[in-house]
Amino acid sequence: LITNTKGLFLFLVTADCHPIIFFDPITHSLGLAHGSRQMTTQKLVTLAVEQMKQEFGTNPNDLHIGIGPGIKKESYRLEYLDSMFPILQSMKQFVTKNQDNSFNIDLAGINRGLFVKTGVKSKNIEVSPIDTANSEDYFSHYRDSRENKLERRFATIAMLI
Repeated sequence: LITNTKGLFLFLVTADCHPIIFFDPITHSLGLAHGSRQMTTQKLVTLAVEQMKQEFGTNPNDLHIGIGPGIKKESYRLEYLDSMFPILQSMKQFVTKNQDNSFNIDLAGINRGLFVKTGVKSKNIEVSPIDTANSEDYFSHYRDSRENKLERRFATIAMLI
């Protein structure tokens, strides 16, 4: 979701996937993206930056990025890499292969790396330290589905004023 309309709310629901907020203080534009495994594989943040360039004239150097709470590498274990394999070839530092041949994936790190590749300044990217899967204080699809608990979600709301 992207906009440059003041007063328009952008709304996103997540549990372990990272909500990602883009803000361009020069063009007064805003974006909100879903940092899931599938959207990371499809390089959604790269596509969103490109769309902001086309629609609003955004220069990636001007963007400020917030990557919100979500599942962290220490908690996010996959038995196989499926569709993530191509993107991980160029971002191996965000994957750990375990002795049992499973993998731990750093979704926030991958998205951060994608932003840097588009020209966003590293110093303009803030990543939340909160691991939703590892804390009972936060909703977690990953944790709750494994424990057969009721699954709940967060809402991220962003607006230009």
